[in-house]
Amino acid sequence: MALVAAWCTAVVTFWFGTLSSDLRVIDPASAGGCRVAVLQDLWGGTVAVLPPGALRPEVVGSYSSNDGYEPITHGTYALTWDGEIAELQLRGTEHAPVWRDGGQRIVCSAGSTR
Repeated sequence: MALVAAWCTAVVTFWFGTLSSDLRVIDPASAGGCRVAVLQDLWGGTVAVLPPGALRPEVVGSYSSNDGYEPITHGTYALTWDGEIAELQLRGTEHAPVWRDGGQRIVCSAGSTR
């Protein structure tokens, strides 16, 4: 019985997490056409960079959030570019904070953070 309950819980968790994920490519792009994408989910999200001509984005960081807060959806973020280096600031609210894991600066050409 415990195995059945655990399996059911895993399936519900998987589907709920999958259905609640939200991928956003955020503006602006760099002058060279590099883009930053954020996959938001219930407990935070993943930050990725997509250099021009790349076939898939490269993960460069992540963030955690409280109460399922999505900073991209709510517009509490700032993305600025200096050449091909981006700085992404993610903010939450007093009651739903956001913590960025890893560097703030994103290097487009290397797909890494500094």
